[in-house]
Amino acid sequence: MSHQDQHAGGVRRNSVYLLEALQWLFRGVRFSEISLRDDCTWTPRWLAAAALLRVWSGESTLRERFACSRRLVAHLRGDDVQPAGSYQAFLKL
Repeated sequence: MSHQDQHAGGVRRNSVYLLEALQWLFRGVRFSEISLRDDCTWTPRWLAAAALLRVWSGESTLRERFACSRRLVAHLRGDDVQPAGSYQAFLKL
């Protein structure tokens, strides 16, 4: 079992550090002033996070970067709401 699969008391997953980094980057940003379409499953905060994750991604195509950032956002959010599932839907925001 790799160290990332351990759930012991002092072990932290990389996603915890990633979430902390995103929170640090977004400190002071007033996302509440940004509005999206009513039927949008993205929030402004997670939309900005996905954009950063896409830029940092090592995937070779935009669709692959979108899929990777969407998976990470879904994991980091920790809820059952899945953000927009297609790259085309994402572009229409």
